[in-house]
Amino acid sequence: FLKGLIAAVKRLALIRLNPQVIFSPHPGDQNDPETYVELLEEIVDYYARGRLVASPPLLDPKHTQHEKYAALRNERRISQEVIRASHLIPGSDIVVHSASTIAKEAGYQRKPAVNYFTAAAFARDPDIRQWPPVTRGVEEAVYEDPDALAEAIVRLLTPEGFAPMCARQEQV
Repeated sequence: FLKGLIAAVKRLALIRLNPQVIFSPHPGDQNDPETYVELLEEIVDYYARGRLVASPPLLDPKHTQHEKYAALRNERRISQEVIRASHLIPGSDIVVHSASTIAKEAGYQRKPAVNYFTAAAFARDPDIRQWPPVTRGVEEAVYEDPDALAEAIVRLLTPEGFAPMCARQEQV
């Protein structure tokens, strides 16, 4: 997921959108946070900014990756304090996720949402192509294509591009 998002962000930076990516791993994520930080640092060369934030379960001392999250340097994170992904939505322009309920919160706040489906998501759940928020039109689906993701982001950041989704969010 994050590799595809970063590829899209590089394309956005090249057209001077100067995006900032704030990546919040899923609370159950067991991956090494340094992997994410290394990926986010790739976009710095493209004049974009990337930060990793940790949700409360990742900062719990019992979590397998707690020490690694706690050891990250401050400039590589927003803060050492707990930040829930839902707290980031009001200040965001768009939410890009992979089969997450965070888009539901984005819809309530009338924010554009893109569900970036990956091969890993399909491997976990082959029926995910029928993701209900996508079929209802309250978020957009992009399948394994960073170029299409960049195009969707650019379009949804315009009033006319977001209008149909916003109307559906209001209806649903």
